[in-house]
Amino acid sequence: SDGTILFLIYLSLSCALGSNSSSLRNDSVIPDMIDVDPARVLGVTYNSSSVGLGNTLTVQETKVQPDVDLSWACTMTTLVMVDPDAPSREIPTERFWRHWLIVNIPPKSNVSSGDVITNYEGPSPPEGTGYHRYVFLAYSQNESIDTDKLNASLPQG
Repeated sequence: SDGTILFLIYLSLSCALGSNSSSLRNDSVIPDMIDVDPARVLGVTYNSSSVGLGNTLTVQETKVQPDVDLSWACTMTTLVMVDPDAPSREIPTERFWRHWLIVNIPPKSNVSSGDVITNYEGPSPPEGTGYHRYVFLAYSQNESIDTDKLNASLPQG
């Protein structure tokens, strides 16, 4: 189906400045997903449409991997996209459903320069489950992550 998706785009990175904690709290990203204010909002673009805090997009609009602006990143970065409302916001038994995971993204570079752990899987909320929040988080890394060990520790599927 071509259901709608509620997108919330947030970032936690130590070298960046700024915050938007009121939106995070209004949409319950704090405390559902994170418990601290992020340093800045992450820039995400589907086709040529920028995604903002709380945008509503369709499944069709989000099928293709988005562009993520990490040009400001001053350290190696991990990027993850999750659905905290899986299978539904009322009963999130699969909270933090992982749609995309890339580690070891070099500073000020494109996500394609990192190590993909989970290929991009566009949102596909089950029918009748209402709006879903899809959250992009970027974290600074102190050192490179050994992807062989990481791949072995992640569940398959």
